[in-house]
Amino acid sequence: MDLAGGRLVVRGGATRNLHQIYQTFAEDEPFDYNGTLGTQGFGAGPKWVGDMNVKYTFPSGNFVINYGVDYVGPQDSNAFGAGSVAPFLGPVDVNLATKAYWEHGLSLQWKIGDVGQFTLGVNNLFNAKPPIISSCPSSGCQYARVGNRQLSSNYDMLGRSVFLNVTRTIK
Repeated sequence: MDLAGGRLVVRGGATRNLHQIYQTFAEDEPFDYNGTLGTQGFGAGPKWVGDMNVKYTFPSGNFVINYGVDYVGPQDSNAFGAGSVAPFLGPVDVNLATKAYWEHGLSLQWKIGDVGQFTLGVNNLFNAKPPIISSCPSSGCQYARVGNRQLSSNYDMLGRSVFLNVTRTIK
């Protein structure tokens, strides 16, 4: 939409998984691991993920500000039940849980005519850390982790980072 002489674009999306079924062979009992912890794609995954992006292009068209946020819903190991055997993990004797995870980013872009552009930004603006899920070995070290943090592509493992992109246009 047009706003104050410039252009505002807001985009968002979310995914709600109703089921995430794991079954190695047809004769095996299917297991719905929706919302559980573990190795992503191998018997684990959040029920909710989403993102939103807000972009404003100033009236000159040469300056753009962009703000984004990513969301990963909570997960836990409670679905397995104490003493049960989880796919790829083995026996589960503890109940681990993560809270919802939010990650923010901000960037500013300057366009210089037909010459190119500079983009300066910050990923993980508030330095959100992946959730801590255990203090090994109490969990048997059976969850994919980096240190005590949940290891999944849903989370930023680097922490806050600043970037500068320089683009040169050649015609």
